Amino acid sequence: MNKLIPSVFLSSVLLLGTTESTFHQSVNAQSFRRNRPDLNGLLITNPVNRTIFWVDRGQLRHIRNPTIYGRLFVPNHQNYLDTDAVEPGPSITDDNRLVRCREDGHRLFRRVYLLDQGKKRHVTSPAAMSKNNFNWNGVTNIDCPVLESIPDGDSIGT
Repeated sequence: MNKLIPSVFLSSVLLLGTTESTFHQSVNAQSFRRNRPDLNGLLITNPVNRTIFWVDRGQLRHIRNPTIYGRLFVPNHQNYLDTDAVEPGPSITDDNRLVRCREDGHRLFRRVYLLDQGKKRHVTSPAAMSKNNFNWNGVTNIDCPVLESIPDGDSIGT
C-alpha cells in the first residue's frame, strides 16, 4: 500500500504536466490575433525586432524596407504594440506607390491613389493622407488613361 501512494501521486503529476504543456501549445499568439480597424492608419513598430508595419483595414502590413517606408510614409514616430495581437495582412512592397493624374479636366485629376495589389485605392482627402502618415512628397504623376485602366479597390479614408 505504501508503494501504491507514491505511484499514484507520480502518475497524477505527470498527467497534469502533460495536460498543461498541451494546453499551452494549443493556445499560441495566432489564437489571439484579430482584426483591429480601430488602429487603421497607424505606423507600428514591433518592440522586439523593430519591424515597421502600417495598419490597413484592421491588418498589420509589413513595410518591407526603408526605401519603401521613405517613399510612402512621412518619417514619423511609430507606436509600439505587441504585433502578435493584430491579424497580419499583405506586405507593403516596391509595387505599392502613391500616384495621381495631372491632366487638367480629366475625371481623376488631382486625386491621390495608393497602388495596392493590382488595384488603385483612392485616398479620399488630405485628412486621410495625414491619418495614414502618407508622404505628399512621395506622390508621383502618371498618365490619366493608365491610372483609369487600373481596377478600383477600397478607398482609404479617415
